[in-house]
Amino acid sequence: MRKVLALLLLAAFACTAYAFDLVLPEVGEVSYSLLDGDDVFTVDDSVFYKTAFDGTVLAERFSDTITLLSYGEHGDRQAIVMLSSPQSEVEMQLTSLTRSTNGPILIAVGTPLTMALVEELGPTEIFATGGLSNTVRAMLRREGIPSHEVSSGSILQISEDGVTVIDGTPEGRYITCPTCGTRIYLAF
Repeated sequence: MRKVLALLLLAAFACTAYAFDLVLPEVGEVSYSLLDGDDVFTVDDSVFYKTAFDGTVLAERFSDTITLLSYGEHGDRQAIVMLSSPQSEVEMQLTSLTRSTNGPILIAVGTPLTMALVEELGPTEIFATGGLSNTVRAMLRREGIPSHEVSSGSILQISEDGVTVIDGTPEGRYITCPTCGTRIYLAF
């Protein structure tokens, strides 16, 4: 009886646990990938409202460059992914995004962020490529919103424990040559 009870508890825990990787695109790419073990789910222009990984993740496109990922035990956690989103497109989708989210993670790939946008969306954490302006970085710090500058091609490991950035080793960083586009790893 104890073994059966232990197996049921383990099965219940396994069903509620989640972890997947979000592979940020390189500069100029218009899609990104989600990985769960050997399963690969590509979020591109063919995805409008689609579940991945046996219903663990829901990808919902708001526009050509803005996607909302819902995940977690009941889809109660969210991440907004913006891929080189023009300011006009962000402004057009802002009302829908604020009504559809509650404390999302904001992932801005090549999308400039303003404090007005951040205040409207109310993210709990921000991951941005292309760098944040000094003013926005200072305001985020003052507001207590954690922000991380990541490079294109980084991997964000998303789990019930939060988001972990996988980008080489902690002692270095990948950079992209502006002339030829080659990725180079610099050790510090």
